[in-house]
Amino acid sequence: MDDIYLIEIRLAMTKWRIRETISNIGRLFAIEGFLELHPHITLFGPFTLNKGVSTSQLIDLIGLVAAGVGPIPFMMDGWEMRQGIHGSVIAFPVRPSDPLKKITASIANVLSPLAHSHNIWDASPDSKWFHVTIANRMDPQQASTVFSVLTGQPQEESPRGIRSRLKQLLRSVFSSKKEH
Repeated sequence: MDDIYLIEIRLAMTKWRIRETISNIGRLFAIEGFLELHPHITLFGPFTLNKGVSTSQLIDLIGLVAAGVGPIPFMMDGWEMRQGIHGSVIAFPVRPSDPLKKITASIANVLSPLAHSHNIWDASPDSKWFHVTIANRMDPQQASTVFSVLTGQPQEESPRGIRSRLKQLLRSVFSSKKEH
């Protein structure tokens, strides 16, 4: 079986807040089994290396692209739901900065000839979906219910009182931001 790789950036200063928010959403909606345990932004992949390409070549190329790159700014804004490779995905959409777009395109340019990506956006980095996954591999109806509550869109299937509990949860997470 081929090894599968993923090039990602992990969240730095906001990691604990994102993890806490994801965990609270999981408990609130009883979707713990679908949660992303390591919040990140995918730069390339998942992918497998072409025959004859070694992991040391992969590491060297990523090192060349990343040399001299410092912190990469971006903004997370709102909620988003899409259909993923293995089911529905709920995520925080990311508004990418020019440095994030540039490193993503550079990695795609050097790795595409050496790898087979399982992600359609890798072939076209300009149209890439930048996001931080909250939950994935979800049944579309379940994801739709969770998403409708997160976005405040009415839906009959939403559990009673869940919207007010979610607002309270989000207020507590974001008010702790002001204290730190």
